Amino acid sequence: NLLLGLQDKSNALDSNLAPVSVAELSKQTATACIHFLQGNCNFGDRCKHVHSFAAPRPPCRFFQTVGCTNPRCLFSHTSPNPTAIEYTNVQKNHAIYSKYEGGALAWYRNEAPKMLLFGEADFSFTQALSRLRMCPLIATTYDSDPPVSAQSYCNLTNVDATMCHADRRLTTYLENHPITSCAWNFPFNGQDEDDASHVTFLSGTFMSVAQLLTSHYRAKDHGSEEELEFGIALQGDQFTRWSIMQSARRAGFHLDWWDVFNHEEFPGYHPKRGNGENFPVQNARFYVFKLKCHD
Repeated sequence: NLLLGLQDKSNALDSNLAPVSVAELSKQTATACIHFLQGNCNFGDRCKHVHSFAAPRPPCRFFQTVGCTNPRCLFSHTSPNPTAIEYTNVQKNHAIYSKYEGGALAWYRNEAPKMLLFGEADFSFTQALSRLRMCPLIATTYDSDPPVSAQSYCNLTNVDATMCHADRRLTTYLENHPITSCAWNFPFNGQDEDDASHVTFLSGTFMSVAQLLTSHYRAKDHGSEEELEFGIALQGDQFTRWSIMQSARRAGFHLDWWDVFNHEEFPGYHPKRGNGENFPVQNARFYVFKLKCHD
């Protein structure tokens, strides 16, 4: 994978999402916000630090003294000079914030045969995948009565992603249908732009998905280590506002890669909420988290 720094907050609404250059970074006097890197900064635009994964990191005091033993340390393990040296450190950072060749479309093509898809409303995304000959193994909805036109694409109704590990119908279905990944495009709990409730909602989802994937993995008695994945599409600054990074890490996931999410790559897909309302997706991004599972 080709490592790619996440977009600088000053260009957060730029649909091209070009990485921050070394020249641009050298003009910044502040270092990266560690809380933003963890997905839980509460200051937003008022933060005195830089909201960018490519910005210079604050120096790690342990690395400079007794030695740092944290393999996922977010602080800098290089010279405190925030120039090309720091940028090189970002590029060498192992498997964090990389770019997947082909983006979300390629990921869905590779993962669909063993994928559980959450949160379908009108099932236009499942139908789009079907047109592309990469229909997900299991497509579910939170609704109890999906549209008649979508019923042939729906495997299970009333599936709550925050409790999927305890859904007996789902776990029974998976006994004969092995999965290694889950996905959810534009998760929504029905409370428009309520950040606090969405933080809780997504935290519960990550926890439940982690338990579902690991339990299913162990039940199948795999003979080797396998990386299980959870892909999620988000709009605008939801990644930060909803503390996605923090929730993912708490559940044992780490962010592997991200890219722009272009819904037009999926023919006939029109992102909608459960009530049929369209919502803007011009600044959407797709994130994939990995969960390592050992026997």
